[in-house]
Amino acid sequence: MLKFSRFVRRAGRSSVGFSTVTKPSLEPSWHLVSAVCLERLPVITPELDVTQQKLKEMLTKSEYELSMLNDHEIKHRQDLVRLEKRKSGESAEGDSDAIITALDMEDRWRKDAETFSAADRLTEADRKNDLRSTKRKLDKPLRLLLKYKTDNGEYWDLPQVIREDGETMRQTAERAILNLCGANLQFQVLGNAPLSFFKIKYSKNYQSYTGKTGAKVFIFKASLTSGYLGNDAIQLGEGIVDLQWSTLEELKRDVHPHTTKPLLNMLHSDD
Repeated sequence: MLKFSRFVRRAGRSSVGFSTVTKPSLEPSWHLVSAVCLERLPVITPELDVTQQKLKEMLTKSEYELSMLNDHEIKHRQDLVRLEKRKSGESAEGDSDAIITALDMEDRWRKDAETFSAADRLTEADRKNDLRSTKRKLDKPLRLLLKYKTDNGEYWDLPQVIREDGETMRQTAERAILNLCGANLQFQVLGNAPLSFFKIKYSKNYQSYTGKTGAKVFIFKASLTSGYLGNDAIQLGEGIVDLQWSTLEELKRDVHPHTTKPLLNMLHSDD
């Protein structure tokens, strides 16, 4: 019995050397990429459609019928009472010929309204269809696209770079904007987690060249905080030949479906 127990202990110690468990590779087999959907938020409200206009008129009428008198309407009633007293020869407390009536105020407001002109909803960038300007489509969100130039041609895509050692994915997203668009662009990445994800498998030749199977792309969302930009505010980085601020329909038209599909999972409709 003693000999058998010694054999079991020896077998247990020696079995470690024959383990079939392989150590995980320290080098990831995929590139980790952070892409950024940088959005210029709407500046003005969109025009109402037929249904919304009818609802607005109904609510306005209902609010008018159920509302109490405001200060101006109360003042107008007091002016009428004061006028009736004058006609009957009575004098009211605080009565004065120099008093400004509610009708006087309405006349002044009417003259001011005649000189007021509302700003045009269409800007110069709209008329020129300047896709590089953020001063177009003010009632819709715009997203930044960059045109990349490679040996195989040119294509539109989101700002994106490969993660470097020691970086979080959010830091990589911020570096994508700074490296590809310059330091003049003021923005805020929303949250520490991406809102969408997709992966691309490289061709055999590119796998041999990079030693990677493909790229796993994590899409972050960011908002433009610097307001309107001039066309020269963005300093294009290396390998970037053009930019445009796109509506959702323009984005669907210009960007490859492998990016568009995950983007649609995180973006709301422009309407």
